[in-house]
Amino acid sequence: MFEKGYIAKRDIVVIVLLLAVSFAFFAFWAFRHSRSGGRIRIEQRGALLGVYDLDKDQVILIRDSNGNVINQVTIEGGQAHMSEANCHDQLCVKQGRINKVGQSIVCLPNRVVITVISGDKDSMDSVVK
Repeated sequence: MFEKGYIAKRDIVVIVLLLAVSFAFFAFWAFRHSRSGGRIRIEQRGALLGVYDLDKDQVILIRDSNGNVINQVTIEGGQAHMSEANCHDQLCVKQGRINKVGQSIVCLPNRVVITVISGDKDSMDSVVK
C-alpha cells in the first residue's frame, strides 16, 4: 500500500499548512515583543513602588525598610537599567537596558522587579495594580 520514499499530495499540504501556522505564530510573537514600551513598573516584594515614563530621564532610588538605598534604576534615552545594586552577584546590573513591552529586570536578593509596560494610558497595564 505504501511505498518507501513515497509522499502523497495530502502529506505535502499538511506540511505546508504546519509551516504556515508556525510562521504566523512566530511573526505574531515577534511583533508583540518588538513594541517599545512607554513606561516601567517597579515592584518590591510584590508591592507596587511606582510607574515611570521612559520619556523622562531620571534616577529612581529603591530603599529597604530601614531607608538604605538597595537599588538604583536609571532611565535615560528611552531605556531603563539597574545602574546600582547592593546585592553580591550584581546580575540585575548586568542584565542591561530594557525598553520593549514585557522585558524585565529582576533583583532576586532584594526582591525588586522592573517591567516595561505599554505607554497607552487606556491599556490594561495602566489600570490593573
